[in-house]
Amino acid sequence: MENVIQFDGKILVLGFGTVAQCLIDVINNHVILPPENIIVIEPGEATEQDVEKIVNKGYQYVSCNKLTKKNYKKTLEHYFFSGDLLVNLTCSVDAIDIMEFAHSKGLLYVDSSFEIWAEDQVEEMGDMQHQTLYALHNRAREVSKRWEKNSPTAITNHGANPGIVNHLTKAALVELAKHLGIFKQAPETREQWAELARKCSVKVIHISERDTQISHSPKPIDEFRNTWSVQAFMDEATSLAELGWGTHEKTLPSHAITHNTGSKNALFFHRYGCDIVVKSWLPDGGQIYGYLMPHSECVTLSQYFTVFEDSAVVYRPTVKFAYLPAPDAFVSIHEYMMSNWTPHAKAKIIKDDIITGSDELGILLMGHNRKTFWYGSQVDIHRARQIVPGHNATTMQVIGGVISAIIWCLTNPKQGYCETEDLPYQDILSIAEPYISPIYQSFSDWSPTNNEENMTEDDRWQFKNYLVRT
Repeated sequence: MENVIQFDGKILVLGFGTVAQCLIDVINNHVILPPENIIVIEPGEATEQDVEKIVNKGYQYVSCNKLTKKNYKKTLEHYFFSGDLLVNLTCSVDAIDIMEFAHSKGLLYVDSSFEIWAEDQVEEMGDMQHQTLYALHNRAREVSKRWEKNSPTAITNHGANPGIVNHLTKAALVELAKHLGIFKQAPETREQWAELARKCSVKVIHISERDTQISHSPKPIDEFRNTWSVQAFMDEATSLAELGWGTHEKTLPSHAITHNTGSKNALFFHRYGCDIVVKSWLPDGGQIYGYLMPHSECVTLSQYFTVFEDSAVVYRPTVKFAYLPAPDAFVSIHEYMMSNWTPHAKAKIIKDDIITGSDELGILLMGHNRKTFWYGSQVDIHRARQIVPGHNATTMQVIGGVISAIIWCLTNPKQGYCETEDLPYQDILSIAEPYISPIYQSFSDWSPTNNEENMTEDDRWQFKNYLVRT
């Protein structure tokens, strides 16, 4: 698939965080359009240097009111015109409401994650079920059922994870099937992909990530540091932990809650994502203890790889995200926890001051007869700076997902609502390749338990064996 396309409309970039800042540096490498047709819209949080950079590129800059549930339509309607593309890169703005409003105006749409309005977020765990990603995906699907056939394309949850990792999972399954000697041809339908996962005997899928990027200066106690959005990380860490729940699992974990509507392929916990720690593995990082963070790919992949016989579920893998953040971010989130969730006085995203480190992000397929197979992206800070100067390794992987979604959306403008698994994985990865390479694969004899004598395969890969803390 070509990675450059001509577009006659406008591209509206909503929000100006780290990903949007990178997007304006690379968009003209992929989309041919007059520079004034790129419009950055954000609530006056950009610095003078940011605004100067936008204007110097010939793009338009619009400072708007902070978007809320009450004012977003009135605020945005002046900029929404049929045939244009909206790239929503905001935080604490309801992505589904924005998507639906953009659709009503005839816009194409891309986002990198589902968010909800800040005013809709609640703090009591017992009242948070409507905030789960499982609930949000079901809500988005219900909204899109009202859309006409061949309506403007809307691609959701397409950054690095969720996004690139969903496609890496398909690529990993194909590679594993080849190694196991059972590969015939790449699946084309959801049912075929699910059957391939079952034939490979994949019981557990991890999205495993370790970020080792470090700054040249020590982190002050009153500063929250991260390699991506500080606010988004804080929100994610204090959202309910979620995962896709496999058919091989025998016992529900403590504090886990099952859903009583929809496909019921996922669980959520009355525990925050940063409260639960699980074991995982990466080729460079080795065994890690990572946070069980709520991520959309855990919900959608587990549903996508479900095998039915008649109406009964006979196969589904457990899917979870294990995240070990950058060292400064790791300390920052613990300080946030210790302060009873009182934000730090200052926040900083480390980019230019990074001296070494990488973001290792990939897919761990477990339970087959080769035990454990990893397939993923290993971008270090030096390669990131070669690709797009001024940005870090984490941003490279996210922008690969955003750019590939934009190009596919513009090339296929009448596909309606699209979840990541609906897109062709080879096309997406070929567009994203410059930003996410090198891609590496590795087998390992790692498993979550050392006590393997007289242990069945089902027992070895039980969720309880991965738990470090709950």
